[in-house]
Amino acid sequence: MAGYPLVVDLSGRRVVVVGAGRVGLRKLHDLLDAGADDVRVVSPTAAVALPAAPRVHYIARKFVVEDLAGAWLVIASTDDAAVNEQIVAECQRQRIWCIASGALPPEFTHSPARTPAHRRGGELLVAVSAGGTPGLASHIVDKAWQAVGDRVAFVAAVSRRRQTLKHDTTDAELRRVVMSYLASDRAAADFAHGGQTALDAVVGGMLSGELPVAGRPMVSVTLDASATTAPAVGDRT
Repeated sequence: MAGYPLVVDLSGRRVVVVGAGRVGLRKLHDLLDAGADDVRVVSPTAAVALPAAPRVHYIARKFVVEDLAGAWLVIASTDDAAVNEQIVAECQRQRIWCIASGALPPEFTHSPARTPAHRRGGELLVAVSAGGTPGLASHIVDKAWQAVGDRVAFVAAVSRRRQTLKHDTTDAELRRVVMSYLASDRAAADFAHGGQTALDAVVGGMLSGELPVAGRPMVSVTLDASATTAPAVGDRT
């Protein structure tokens, strides 16, 4: 099944989770990890105690259509296929994003939206969809995480630097060159050597003109009190 990959900001948007079994509770924790701050869980019972968080409001009864009021995203995760089908149909009628994660009738082809297998560490999110085969997607995610999971701190550092970059210069081409460096293996190596200080030193040199771009002589900058020769990055012609 074809699909469009998308990362959404859930802050300030109401999410309704219908069903509090194993699947529903896993989705709830995923939502909280993703920054959701207005989650309503509708279920007569819960498999385990729900998280004691001000962001979660538990409604201890069966689903009614009125539970969708104000919802931006709905997750249908009950063990009743008819209820899940009803939720999906009503969400489509009201044009609400809906993910069907619970039991579904045999004739039900696919959910209008779906969440990929994923692993998250800080700002780093690795997600994989494998044609509706969650076990395979999870296996691929685990393999991918083995390759990149140690870059969580580096990704956070790059994210912080990116947020300040637009205030550091109005030169769009220079910003492009700096971002090209921050997205490189060299930046990851600099971070491994000297942390945020190393990145800031290189970026600061590029912004001030102390560090060259491609095709110009290389200069030395100080990273954590040790002199390091920085390569030319990008091509500002």
